Amino acid sequence: MNGLDQITVVILAKNESAMISECLASCKKFTHRLVIDSDSTDTTTTIATQAGAQVITHPFTTFRDTRAFAMTQVTTPWIFFVDADERPSSGLIDWIETALATSESDGIRIPRHNILLGEWVRFSGWSPDYQLRLCRVSVSKMGLQSVHESIEVNGPVLTLPPSGNAYLTHYTCHDLGLYISKINHYTSIEANDRKDDVAFKTTGMAIISRSFGMFTQTLFHHKGYKDGPRGMIVGVLNMLGSLMLMIKIWELRHRDGRHPH
Repeated sequence: MNGLDQITVVILAKNESAMISECLASCKKFTHRLVIDSDSTDTTTTIATQAGAQVITHPFTTFRDTRAFAMTQVTTPWIFFVDADERPSSGLIDWIETALATSESDGIRIPRHNILLGEWVRFSGWSPDYQLRLCRVSVSKMGLQSVHESIEVNGPVLTLPPSGNAYLTHYTCHDLGLYISKINHYTSIEANDRKDDVAFKTTGMAIISRSFGMFTQTLFHHKGYKDGPRGMIVGVLNMLGSLMLMIKIWELRHRDGRHPH
């Protein structure tokens, strides 16, 4: 059994007909490919089935819960989460095929190249954007966060070098309107998680300060200015995401009859 035979690639999907075909093609060397579909109304499941992937339908609650469900469905020792808008590089697949069997690690942190409007964003806090996506199922579980969810591994974790040829390519944003819709969706989930967190102050000044702080942090602390116009766009998107999150937390607290603080 080689390294790839020990792994199930898991792709979470809902209405991903535009992306799922290329994603599955990029993972074609893996024997086991599983799509967890959350009631797609387009041709996602048909495309996945025709590509030779196993498809399981599971209602969506949160990203965290869907990934936790996926962990219960695999029969291989390892699981590799790849999103529909991500592609593992050939160098990453080669590394997995040759090195995983001899690695003493139980989890692998993989650098991710985030593509914004056709180009890799090298600064702005978006690189190397490490993701723990490959792990040994028996010693792994999902953390508590519903969005920006993370895997917790009870064992050694290996971090691949950021400058190597083993990485995930993430087509983060090819349409700003769609990306803003995604921010709206994610912040609604996160706001529900954060509404009781006292660290999130929701006075008017706190909302403005946190949101504008995300913009300046992106441009200066994370050197987003080196990304040119894309760095400015990332800064604005980060500011917008923070603003939407804080307003939604305020809204939930207001609706519950609590004085916003």
